[in-house]
Amino acid sequence: MALIRRRDKDQNTPLTFEELDGNFDHLETELNDKASFLLNQINSQSIANLKLGSDITVKGEGVGMYTNNTVVSSDTTLLQVITNMLTTVVPASYQAPTLSLRLDGATTYEVGQEFAANINAIYQKQDAGDFNRVHFIENGSEIHSSSDSGDLNYVHGGQVYYEPETLSYTTRISYEQGLQKYDNLGNPSGTPIQAGEVQSSAKSISVRYKTRYQKNGTQLTDSDGVRAMSNDVWDNVNTINIPVEAGDTSIDIVIPPGKSLSEVMFEGTLSVPQTDVFKSSEATILVKSFDGTNEREYKYYRYQPTAPFPSSANYKITLS
Repeated sequence: MALIRRRDKDQNTPLTFEELDGNFDHLETELNDKASFLLNQINSQSIANLKLGSDITVKGEGVGMYTNNTVVSSDTTLLQVITNMLTTVVPASYQAPTLSLRLDGATTYEVGQEFAANINAIYQKQDAGDFNRVHFIENGSEIHSSSDSGDLNYVHGGQVYYEPETLSYTTRISYEQGLQKYDNLGNPSGTPIQAGEVQSSAKSISVRYKTRYQKNGTQLTDSDGVRAMSNDVWDNVNTINIPVEAGDTSIDIVIPPGKSLSEVMFEGTLSVPQTDVFKSSEATILVKSFDGTNEREYKYYRYQPTAPFPSSANYKITLS
């Protein structure tokens, strides 16, 4: 059996068992250190530089940055593949501009009453481009426009109508193309809002006649008396309730052009039709508009029982 010799100048002297055991421990430690170093180098180089070698097509559900049918090229490193699989792309989102309209002030006026339409365009740019122009429209026709983005209010004043009318208002704003947006990785994402227009929904102002009524009044003979009546409703109201108390003496109703008396119902202990009673008193009376001009023919009904009402009741008036 061969002996392990010394590696110094006295190579002919065999190693003792104690020396031999110590050399083996040193050799084992040195070999382990070298192996760990080489393994770390191999692993590091493999992850950083190892390439796929052939194209790979993603199939089915996407993962990370990869979507279905994405082709991962052959020269992509394993490290890049792993990084891409663990990275979620957050695409950019785009919000279209919005436009609404608000009318300040009253939205119903009487025939012959002067008024101003106070129109406000409420614009949210969102992701659209620069403001271009605002248009204010009444019944389909433009009444004002401006290229000033701060000029989103328009007062259309001096309006008077002598017949019932409905005025429909809308606004429209044009704008330039919006900016390109990017995903969370800094890449262009989606399509910018294209140049275009946005239009508000419509709001309306109505010009109407009034139906007038009262209790315990004198016989009406002229426009001033009609316009001084104690109660009125717009002409789109078709049901009027007139409560009477014990001791009340009369009921007067004046109905504007285009309206008719359909039914009168006495509602007390019993319900009793009174339509014919009221219609038998029908007369016409000329009534001026709000500004005291343009007389129109109204229908006038007066009910005056031979004695005051003995108890409380209700007269339900139905118009058409």
